[in-house]
Amino acid sequence: MPCLDCGSACTGPRCPPHQRNHKAKYSRAAGHPQLRETWATYVTTGTVTCARCAWPIGPTEAWDLDHLGDESRPSHASCNRAAGGRRS
Repeated sequence: MPCLDCGSACTGPRCPPHQRNHKAKYSRAAGHPQLRETWATYVTTGTVTCARCAWPIGPTEAWDLDHLGDESRPSHASCNRAAGGRRS
């Protein structure tokens, strides 16, 4: 499978150097949990739409903080996981 960032052959979605960069970007130190907590306040109101399908995310629905390019937005867990390693 090709690396999502550079296209080189690898066994996962990213080659080792790009996987390290990706993990560093979305780690606790990068503020990912805090961003998810902030979004959770809005998602529980039922007014946030999925970044992938544009349907509302229900207050009790499972959701992920989806990485779309340089932005992180809420998506239905099913939409995000169905996308897998594909680019948005």
